[in-house]
Amino acid sequence: MYKPGQKCPESGIWKPSCKSFWCVKIALSKDETFPPCSQKHSGVTWTLHQAT
Repeated sequence: MYKPGQKCPESGIWKPSCKSFWCVKIALSKDETFPPCSQKHSGVTWTLHQAT
């Protein structure tokens, strides 16, 4: 799991840990920075949903 501000280790579709309707999966390329949760939930983490 990765936190906002950390670098993405591999390209893919990433899923946030928060369960809000507004928090969605995002596509990130390797070395991009993980963003904060769109709803500003603290403690959000990102997990790889699908590698690309």
